Amino acid sequence: MLVRNGWIGVADLDVILEVVRMPREFALTLTNGPLFMTLEIIARVPPGAGRRPPLLFVHGTNSGAWLWDRHFLPWFALRGHAAYAVSLRGHGQSDGAESLSWLGLSDYVADVVAAAQSIDPAPVLVGHSMGGFLVQRCLETLDVPGVVLMASLPPAGLAPVAWRMMATDPVFYQRVAAVQTMWGASADAEATVRQMLFAPDTPESVVAEVMPRWQPESPRAVADLMWASWWPILFAFKPKPTLPVLVLGAGSDRLVAPEFIAETGRWFGTEAEMFPGMGHAMMLEPSWLKVAERILRWLESVAQPD
Repeated sequence: MLVRNGWIGVADLDVILEVVRMPREFALTLTNGPLFMTLEIIARVPPGAGRRPPLLFVHGTNSGAWLWDRHFLPWFALRGHAAYAVSLRGHGQSDGAESLSWLGLSDYVADVVAAAQSIDPAPVLVGHSMGGFLVQRCLETLDVPGVVLMASLPPAGLAPVAWRMMATDPVFYQRVAAVQTMWGASADAEATVRQMLFAPDTPESVVAEVMPRWQPESPRAVADLMWASWWPILFAFKPKPTLPVLVLGAGSDRLVAPEFIAETGRWFGTEAEMFPGMGHAMMLEPSWLKVAERILRWLESVAQPD
């Protein structure tokens, strides 16, 4: 097991020291045809975990499990939930970076399914952006106690989101497409990432922490997301009507507009909830705590203790 310090401010150490000292990563071996792959899973497991359902957090494009460890993993662990975040293959510290360009959505879905099946009892799935779409696809395979979708792509995938962006802000669309496939940081890239992920008033220090970890996304996976618009029609998949689902969106999100958040809510038979003034990266925004508290209230309302 690999133990390392968390991505946490010094002022927080007195609150979460007990969690920081615990092992945070373990290797998950997958069998995928003839291949074996190790995925990074960051784990924040509080003492006596089991009374509350575990949580598995799934990131979106260009990032990794680290995205959730700034606030959400330690915060939920301190409230009794074993909190896990997986880095999809080719992301974070997971294997597969050398073959990133060839990875598709089916690979990512397999990663989430394998990570979820390694957790007992079955976790509540929390997906952000592309990760939210992956969670939706995983419901074809997994039986989970609940789902949280944060600024998630709608069931139709990326195509309607991209078309809207091309029609309303074509220059921004081109910049987003370029920055999704590039390594490293530049002044232009940082400005674009800020607009993609954050509200205008988000401190520069938050953006600066993200840029060194920003990574390219698989062109094949992005293409798969575009073609996913026919997935609900082709497979006619509908989640169980009894599945608890919480759909959350960000009012200042320049990527996934409120209309798509509402569409996702309708697909799952629930009313989506919006957080005004918040950018796409809801777990990193200065008002992240409002989102976390809403999820915790929802968990308490739908999950029964063991």
